[in-house]
Order: sequence, then C-alpha cells, then structure tokens
Amino acid sequence: MTSIPRLFFDNPLLFGRDATEGLVAFEPRDGAVRAWARQAGRAVATDLPFRPFLLLTDAALLGGFTGDTEITPLDGEEGYRWLAVLPSWAQAEKARDHCRKVSGRTPGSPDAPYRFLGDPTHQFLLRTGKTSFRGMTFGQIVRMAVDIEVLTAPGFEFPNAARESDRIIAIAMADSSGWSTVLSGAEMPEAALLEECTRLIRERDPDVLEGHNIFRFDLEYLEARARRHGVVLAWGRDGAALRGHPSRMQVAERTIAYRRYRVVGRQIKGSSLRSRGLELFQRQWMEQMFRLLLTGRREEIPALLRRWEEDFTARRVTVQQFMKTETLQESLPSYQEKVTAGKRNASALYELALRSSRPYQAGDQLSYYVTGTGPRVKVNENARLAASWDAGTPDENTAYYLAKLRDLSEKFRPFIDREGLRPVVEEDEAASAAQESLDLDA
Repeated sequence: MTSIPRLFFDNPLLFGRDATEGLVAFEPRDGAVRAWARQAGRAVATDLPFRPFLLLTDAALLGGFTGDTEITPLDGEEGYRWLAVLPSWAQAEKARDHCRKVSGRTPGSPDAPYRFLGDPTHQFLLRTGKTSFRGMTFGQIVRMAVDIEVLTAPGFEFPNAARESDRIIAIAMADSSGWSTVLSGAEMPEAALLEECTRLIRERDPDVLEGHNIFRFDLEYLEARARRHGVVLAWGRDGAALRGHPSRMQVAERTIAYRRYRVVGRQIKGSSLRSRGLELFQRQWMEQMFRLLLTGRREEIPALLRRWEEDFTARRVTVQQFMKTETLQESLPSYQEKVTAGKRNASALYELALRSSRPYQAGDQLSYYVTGTGPRVKVNENARLAASWDAGTPDENTAYYLAKLRDLSEKFRPFIDREGLRPVVEEDEAASAAQESLDLDA
C-alpha cells in the first residue's frame, strides 16, 4: 500500500474527526494522555489534556454524588442523553460506582442506565476523535517481530517457563526496515539474551511489536524467565518495563482468558489467539464446509459429513486431529482440595496429570483423547494422554467423536440450509454475465 485516497481519511466515522496524522501510541497519565507521533523519522511525545467521562440516560443518576462533575446534555432524545465529565480517572471510577449503587446495574449490563468505558485510552480517542496511524502507509509504521525458541524438559510435551530447565535458547528479531538478528543461547546465558533483546528494542525503537501467538506464549514466557533472573524488560519508550495483567476476550459464545500486555509508547499486535475449545477435526470440517458454501457447492456438504463419519468409523483419523490440548491453570493440590470440597467438578486434564509420574505444575500443557464406548462417557474417567495413542491399535471412542461432529453439523444447519451465502463472483465475470443478460433482453 503506497497511498490511501483522501476520501477515506476525510470520513469522520472511519477515521475520527481530528485530522492529526502520524500518531502511533498513547499512554494515559494523571490528567493527560501522552501521545507519540512519527515526525521526520523519529517518535516525538506530546502530553495532551484528558478528562474521563460517563454517559447517562438521566442526569439524576449522579444526584448526591459529592465529586466535581460537569454534566452536559447531548443531542437526541433516546439512549444516553447526558455526558458527565470528571476531573480525574479516580473520580470517574467513583462516579461509576455511584451509578452502580443507585441503579442496581453493573457497568456491563445491557440495560444499565449509564455507560463507563474502562480503558482510558479508549475514552481519550473517542472524546478527541484522534486515530492511531492516521495518514500513514503500512511501510511508514516501524514494526518489529519477536519470536522465541525454548527447551522442553525430557518427558514433557510442552515447555513451561516455571521449570528451571525450560530456558529460552534463541530470540529472533526483525523489523520493517529489513534488519534482522538471532540472539543465540549458545553464545550467551539466558539473562544476557533477555538484556540484549531489551537493548535492541530500545535501539531500533519500533512503533509496533508483533508476533504469532505473542500474547499466549512469547510475552508470557519472556516475562516469567526475566522474573526468574531479575531482568527488567524495559521496553517502553520512557524506560518502563513490560507490564501484563489477566484479561478476557469474547469470541461468539466463548470467553477466552489470556494475559494482556502493555509497553509504554508502543503497540503490541499478535495473531492466532485461537480457542482450544474445538478439536482440530472440527475446525477442519468447518473450514471445508465454509469453502463449499462460498464456492456455490452447498449440495456437497452432506457428502463431506459422510466422508468424515466413514473416516472415524474406519479409524483413519489421526490422534492429532481429535486430541485436545489444555493448560493446567492451578496446582494439582489446589485442584484436589476444590474437588474434595465440592467447589469444582473433576477434570480430565487434572486427573491425567495426577495419574502421571511426571511432576506437572501450573502452566504445563497436556494433550489427551477420549476412549470408552458410547457418546455419553465421562471424559475424566476415559481420557488418555495423546502420546500413548497407538496407530496400530487405535482405541479412541469413535461414537463420542462422531456425536461431536454431528452436533457441530446441526449447529450450522440453519446456516447451511438457507440461501443467504452466494459464491464470490469476480468483477469481470459479473460484467460478462450482465452483458449476456443485456444481449438476451435485446
């Protein structure tokens, strides 16, 4: 992408009403937001005033609130008709709590008579109309990719940063200028790897840090190993350390927990925040089904389902396609205590870890599959480690997996049966079809 039509930038709904260009990062501060912008090849910081806000359906909601509030009526007669502006983030949180108490509704309730956005940067961008990367081409944004390679202790399927042996052995780094390097554990100890990685990030000064699965693996691993060695990952443009906190994201009906990270003055972008709620064979069937829908071959979907059913029945599906990989979120003693106290149900993941001779701990991942007979077996009593599956004597519960496949197919039946999706038609094909129609009409 070398240029973007001005028409798009001039659309305030797409790019905000503020025309400031080159903004690459934002950091909330007391009474202000520090904004970094690319100017003449370097990032320049400016502090901009910021006052947080709440949206209200009725100004009376803040009646009795003792804080300093400026309430302004908004245009329109429906929904949130009042804007309440507070002098500080702490005061805004107190006003939020006041509204929660008065209304009896939490901030996230669909019927709450107030709206509070819990991210100050989000509030700032909405209130000011400023936009990240406005006026910039992709090539003007300085991006750096980071990827790590680690050891896994013998006997374990996956690495765990909490195990001393599972150290980082390489850090690959590359930025959008074409520069790249690989820091090798064969040339320096792990602590030195982390320190050199930090030095290079500060020296190369990227606007964006990126990587495949960077949130669910790389950053968590780097943070844990740095903590072990007492190394500060001072990646921020002001020298601040990489900071992380537990967070969640909603994907359809599923809530995915992950650790969210911030680097002052830089943005972090990652890919493949994939849910492990579906086994690989389910994702493969969905991909194949959607491809048939989008290419106008809807009538072939029943045959696709039959092929998968035949493959399961004939045991032609590999364990990698039906195994499930999960992470131990707590220690085994803690799990046992909760099960004994009736505070949680038994879990296949934890029961397998308890039966194993390996010293599994929180953060370890295990892959397992389901054996037994019939579709309604208790998974925690019929799970086996994927590593024990033998292609010569397969023992997976085909009825269980066939039921999962059919259940998934039923969920998509309304989507499959209706005529809402049409195959993609290229522009020249569409023009040709239109011309043929005109010729026939003539």
